Amino acid sequence: LDSAKVLSNDALESWKNRNHATSKVSAVKVDEIHRTFQIHGSVVKNGKSSGLIGKSIKGVLALSTAGMSVMAEKAISGKKVGSNKWFNFDDLLSYELLEDDSLVTSGGVGRALIGGAIFSGAGAIAGGITATRKTKKKIESLMIKVSLNDFDTPCVLIPIITKPIKTNSKDYFNAMKEAQNILSVLEVIAHNK
Repeated sequence: LDSAKVLSNDALESWKNRNHATSKVSAVKVDEIHRTFQIHGSVVKNGKSSGLIGKSIKGVLALSTAGMSVMAEKAISGKKVGSNKWFNFDDLLSYELLEDDSLVTSGGVGRALIGGAIFSGAGAIAGGITATRKTKKKIESLMIKVSLNDFDTPCVLIPIITKPIKTNSKDYFNAMKEAQNILSVLEVIAHNK
């Protein structure tokens, strides 16, 4: 009876010590108590090149996807990051918002958020996203690249837009709002190490 009670207490203690999401913003879950986070995105595959035939097929695929970026293609074909992978706040190295392979804004440990540095906090993120840049009528991809201090998962891409979309549409506006929220969460994580 005593051994069952000890085992029960051990199981309860183990349950209390496991990661639990205390907040969630889109693809990012945060456990503020254990100072950990999860990202539901895609891990870019870093395997060997597939030779001339494989490269030719990828080239044809790139043309057939109406110019979808190579990174977006890798994000879509990359392995999904499962819900069991938690990272310590200290593992976050940097993050970037990429629109059609062009850097819109970035941030991370030990540096100010680039793209709207005259603003503070979330305003810097908003400033970076809405900063003056070449205006397009349509974009092919919008994603957040997160660099982690983890050999198994050094880079996670969070795809926000993966198909052509007009920049004056409600879907584009909502995607930018989602990106801003994710970047804000990553900024908070970066400053709470």
